[in-house]
Formats: sequence, structure tokens, C-alpha cells
Amino acid sequence: MSYIAEVTEPHLRGLLCGINSLCLVSGVLVEFLLGSELHWRKVALVTCGLPALTLCLLQILPESPYWLLLHNKSENARKSLAWLRGCTTSEQVKEEYQAIETSLKPKQPDNEMDSSLRWGSVGKYTRKSFLWPFAMICCLFICCNFSGPLTLQVYGVVIVSNLKVPIGKFYATCLLGSAEVLGTISCAFIIRYLGKRIAGLSSIFGVLICNVALGVYAYTNNIVRLEFNVDDSLVSSTRDAGKWVPLLIVMVFAFVGHCGCRSLAWILLGEVFSSDTRTVGCGVAPSAYYISGFAANKLYLSMISRLTFAGVYWTYACVCFVGLLLIYFAVPETEGKTLDDITKHFSGQSKLNNKIRRQQNGVV
Repeated sequence: MSYIAEVTEPHLRGLLCGINSLCLVSGVLVEFLLGSELHWRKVALVTCGLPALTLCLLQILPESPYWLLLHNKSENARKSLAWLRGCTTSEQVKEEYQAIETSLKPKQPDNEMDSSLRWGSVGKYTRKSFLWPFAMICCLFICCNFSGPLTLQVYGVVIVSNLKVPIGKFYATCLLGSAEVLGTISCAFIIRYLGKRIAGLSSIFGVLICNVALGVYAYTNNIVRLEFNVDDSLVSSTRDAGKWVPLLIVMVFAFVGHCGCRSLAWILLGEVFSSDTRTVGCGVAPSAYYISGFAANKLYLSMISRLTFAGVYWTYACVCFVGLLLIYFAVPETEGKTLDDITKHFSGQSKLNNKIRRQQNGVV
């Protein structure tokens, strides 16, 4: 995400970061499709060649112009920027290059720089410009993982079999995967035209409603625990319209959960840190996602045993409400804004408004 944020133009950054999430979710869908027909060992064998292909493709990409300038490789930075803008010439990207160069120049007075040097490399990670976005991203990751879409994806087969949907559980999870892909595609375009805040707020509100609805359905149908040995051959009759309700709920759940809720923090991750802390910020902040994701999956069954199936999803709804407040009060609109403007916002030098900045001929 750090690389995408640094090499893309402001009006394309949100869209391309959304496509990154689309590729991840598409990979999950492919695994679901393969898993519905093949043994899991064969699925692993089929997909193990993709990392090797990725490694080969990475050799083509140039280093980020920001990184090259920070390491005093100005000529390579010009060539990199020209390649990234469509294999053009260095002269044609001169204005954008100069703007990036200016944004990377130290802005603090000499006495403040001396103080920073005495602190060493640790000082910049104790400033507001790092701690504020770091805390915001970590909180978004935690809310994302404890709002429901993650455990729905991980335990999808078991959940749909216990809800007794009128189709086979593996085919139902393929539908879930398709809904996730469609949601991620929608997210990219919602961000492009309405902004990240609208995408995040509408998505997490939709997830809140789905959590409440799933909890109500489970409560009224006396679904208290998850059984792992439900016979897939005993699916409900397709003539019973009521049995399609839980499948509809979980499909909408999967769709709206990927319209912004699961993608927002990842998209913001590459934008909110300053150039000198971006590498560490983008490396350390995702630990909150993986740790909280592990905790959410590990605690899911224990929570069901204590709170019941309905109680867990009502708890997730409460987390969604907290997430709504977090996005509304703490997350600025960064769509179309330059990385320099975003950095100034989090350092307190200026304040971003909540309007999308449309394409400007100029710079990142």
C-alpha cells in the first residue's frame, strides 16, 4: 500500500488501492471455487505457483521516486517517475518531480532539527504526525475484524450449513465470495466518486444492520451454537421461501462488508504517514490487523458458547457503532488530496476538509 500511495497520482490513488483489495478478495473467491471441486491438498498445489509469478513480475517495477529521493538518487528518481507515468521522458514529469522534491525538504527550523538528531531515529515516531494516524489505522483494523465480515469469511461453510440454506454449503460460500468481489469493485468506484468517508460510513452502517438482522434470525429460529457436522445432503427445500432469508442476509453482509469496511484502513494506510515514517508505519500498523484478526477468529467459537450465536452478532453490531463514530470524527477525506496535504493535516499544520478534490493537472 505504501508503494501504491507513493507512485500514483492523487485522483487515481483511491481507485488503485481499491483494486489492490479487489485482487485479494478475488484470490479468496478462486480458492472457494477450487475448494468446492478439489481436495485441499490439490488446491494448495495449484496455487503455489502464483508467488513465483509475482516474484518475477516484481523485477519489472522501479523503486518509488520518494524512496529514491530520500536516498539521494535524484537521477534514478526522475527515470522511475517517467516510467511510472507511461514510459515518458524526464522533461515531461519535471513539474511533478520538483513538487515531490519540495515536499521532502525539511520544514522545521535548525534548532528543531538539532533536537530531532539528538533523539535519533526514534524521535520522529513519537510525534503527533506519526502517533495520530498510527492509532487511527490500528483502531480501524480492530473495528474491521470485530465487526463480522472476517469471521463470516473464515467460518462461512459452517455458518451457512447451520443456517440451513437451501443449497449446498460449498456452493453457498462461492456465492459469498462472489458477493465480496462485487462489494470490493463497488468500493473502488464509491471511493472514486463519493470519497473514502462516505464509503466507510455507509459500509459499516450496512454491516451493523446485517449483524442485527442475522442475530434476530438466529434468535427467532433457535440457532444457539454452531454444529460442525451438519449433513450437507439435508439441505432445506428450495420451495420454502423463508429458508432463502439467511442466505440473502449473509450475501448482503459479505457485499456491504467489502464496500468499504474491510478496505478503508488498508487504503488509508499508504496515505496517512509522512514520507520519513511511511515505511515503518506501513510495516508496523498492519500488525494490529493480523493480531486482532487472529483474536477474532480464535475467540469466535468461545464467544458463541458464552453469548450464543445471536449474541455474538449483536456484539459485533455494537462494535460497528463504535466504528461509525471513529470514521465520522477521526477520519479525514483524503480522496484526491496530495500526500503533502495529508501529512500537514496529521502534523497539525493545516486541516483537510471533507470534500473530494477532483483531478488537477499537477502533482502527487
